[in-house]
Amino acid sequence: MVQVLSTSLTTAGVMLVLALAACSGDDPVGDEAAADVHRLVVDLQGGFDGEVVELVLNGRSVAQLDDVVTDEMLGLAESVELQIPEGATDMIVRISDRVEIGTRIDVSGDRFVGVDVTGDEIVLDVRTQPFGYG
Repeated sequence: MVQVLSTSLTTAGVMLVLALAACSGDDPVGDEAAADVHRLVVDLQGGFDGEVVELVLNGRSVAQLDDVVTDEMLGLAESVELQIPEGATDMIVRISDRVEIGTRIDVSGDRFVGVDVTGDEIVLDVRTQPFGYG
C-alpha cells in the first residue's frame, strides 16, 4: 500500500493540516497492552536544510529534531522509529513552526512514512515496506 499526501508550504504562522481527525486518549500512541505493537518508521528525506521537525502522534509530541539537514548522497536526513499499537494513528509532521501536514495511518503492521520537502510542498509517502537508501 502506498499513500501519498502533500500540502503547499505557507508563510510563517499559517499552518495547514490535511486529513487530520481528532482522537481521544491520554497515551500518545495508544494502549500498548491492549493491542499488537508495530513499528512506525518516519524518514525525513529530501529537501531539509536546517529545519526543526516535530512529530505528533494522537495529539502528543513524541519527537523533536533540531537542525535537520538532508544528506544528498543518501536522500535521507533523519529517521525516527516508534513502537505503536495496532489501529488508527493520527500523525502530524510540523516543520519549523511554519507548516504542518497530517494524516491518519491504519497500523495493521509495520508502517514506513517518508517525508519530503519538494519546492513549496511537503509530501508524505506511507508504505508497508521500508525505503531503500544509498
